[in-house]
Amino acid sequence: MRIDQPNTILIISSELDVSEVIANISNTYPIPHWTFVYLLEDLLDQAGAELNRTDTFLVRDFAAHAEIERAFDRIASEYRVTAVLPNDEFAVHIAAWANERWGLPGLTLEVAARFRDKKRMKQIAQSFDIPTPRELTLDQIKGGAATFPIILKPRSLAGAVGVKIITSALELSDIHSGEDDAYQDMSDRQYILETYNSQPLYQLDAVVLRKQLAFLSAGEYLGKPIDYLAERPLGYLSVPEDDLQARWRPFIERVMVAFDGPDGVYHIEAFGDADDGFELLEIAYRPGGGPTAEMIELAHGIDLRLLHLTLQLGLCESLQAHHSAEAWAYLMFPKRHLSRETLYVTHLSLPDSENLPTLKISTLPRPGDTASGEFFCHKDGLGTFAFCGGRQRVAEDVHYVLDHYQVHLEARSS
Repeated sequence: MRIDQPNTILIISSELDVSEVIANISNTYPIPHWTFVYLLEDLLDQAGAELNRTDTFLVRDFAAHAEIERAFDRIASEYRVTAVLPNDEFAVHIAAWANERWGLPGLTLEVAARFRDKKRMKQIAQSFDIPTPRELTLDQIKGGAATFPIILKPRSLAGAVGVKIITSALELSDIHSGEDDAYQDMSDRQYILETYNSQPLYQLDAVVLRKQLAFLSAGEYLGKPIDYLAERPLGYLSVPEDDLQARWRPFIERVMVAFDGPDGVYHIEAFGDADDGFELLEIAYRPGGGPTAEMIELAHGIDLRLLHLTLQLGLCESLQAHHSAEAWAYLMFPKRHLSRETLYVTHLSLPDSENLPTLKISTLPRPGDTASGEFFCHKDGLGTFAFCGGRQRVAEDVHYVLDHYQVHLEARSS
């Protein structure tokens, strides 16, 4: 949608630095009469003094809906908001809620549920004959109609949080899946059960402009997101261009038609191989996490974080993406999320950069950094690496880092 001037636009985000993205947009596009206001989630209590501003409203947890209600009241008492935009995954439902509360155009709760409620995702995909892991009921499982292993996962969380591989019906004795319950955003008590797929898992990053698929990147996960929470590295290696255009693009075009979402950036996960076709796992209305945005900017010259808000604002008339290399990849190294004691970084064992010609970006922890604790997001890890270059050399560099990079830890900070 095109937002006419002047307006007051509320940006909802769980990323505290979103105002920097808006500043970059403002430097690129002529929007001098717009006022931007921010509702931010400060889950880790990391907000600094720079966010103590009249245009910024902080809440502790987007899952605490009473807290959100109070924040809405404070915002409405000081601003006449004319549009509400989500910046990321956890802002989608909150933005739609604000729109419906204030009678504003834009994202609705029904549309938001398409990209938040995994049960609704399955219903939409199946209605368009798009394969997806089959949802199972507790009665089916207990009656022997399901083959183990199966997957149990929350209906609305992200980043593989709460996902479990179930190997017997005994593990479900205390589970209430809420099969007939109305959707509750951010609930850690609503689960779905689905069939397990052992095929390779792919990450796809798409841009929709004027309801058309304007950009697509696809890559195979090295490992799986659920493994990251089990303290194993997670990576990505792009697929060859021929596979992207001949196999993945037609599938994702079908997905985008089925979900009929607004212009913006989408993060999609799907299973697939050459013989069995593709199976949609999830679709989210936001840029991919970890170093995805940095990797895509290296490979294609576009900034997904900036694009997501620019497209929602109706400012982007066309998209100029390019291929700067044959292949691109990333690696993420997790914290020790399973540790029962607090661990700290002592030192790093680093690969020799001269042996890594395709390594373009690395973000490393520092001695004394906390190396354990509950998982919150993929950016909160023990190192990220982004690669771009020839396909064979990128693959070699990725495996070289996997083999040689080490973060040394101890229970007490040095």
